[in-house]
Amino acid sequence: MNFLQKIFGKTKQVSEPVPIIEKVENNQNPEEIKESYLTLVRLLSQDNNRAAQGMVYALEDSTKFLEQYKAMFAEWYSIETTVEEVESYPTWDLFNYVLYDEGYVTLNDWKSAAEDFVYFLEQIVEKYGETLDHSKITNQEEMAPEFFEQLKAALPQGLALLNIDIDSDSYQLTVVPVDKVNAVKDAAAVVGGKIEWY
Repeated sequence: MNFLQKIFGKTKQVSEPVPIIEKVENNQNPEEIKESYLTLVRLLSQDNNRAAQGMVYALEDSTKFLEQYKAMFAEWYSIETTVEEVESYPTWDLFNYVLYDEGYVTLNDWKSAAEDFVYFLEQIVEKYGETLDHSKITNQEEMAPEFFEQLKAALPQGLALLNIDIDSDSYQLTVVPVDKVNAVKDAAAVVGGKIEWY
């Protein structure tokens, strides 16, 4: 399955409505879930205000969420995304869209070339005022996820590599300061999100 189809429900070639994805109900307190999503967005986006506002919209107002991310959706699809479609997406996916649009998460298919992972991860690392140590990337023929050990080694000291798992054959890589790892793990546990650490 095309990773964009899995992530977003349709591709530019699709003209029929997106299938409705059932939201998984979480037994946590709704306010605790909201706070945990906001914590995750703040931790993974360096307290980016637009990202935090986007997450609030994802949780409370699908119309405003769609307005804020209209350009992103228009770039992906040839047909207009509707509020109903946005409402059908799991919150964990909306969280990923927020981070993607702000440039804090990569979206790479499992068979993407190593250079694609390097390119997009480099852009995220640069947001922290750092660069990857390209001398640590010695075998670009290696495929994901084995290649991620090289990416991890290439990270500046103090940054951790993680993948936000959305149950697809794609990788949503990002980095977070090591001192924030436990806070990310705790917030992800509250919302039932899966994160893989490298």
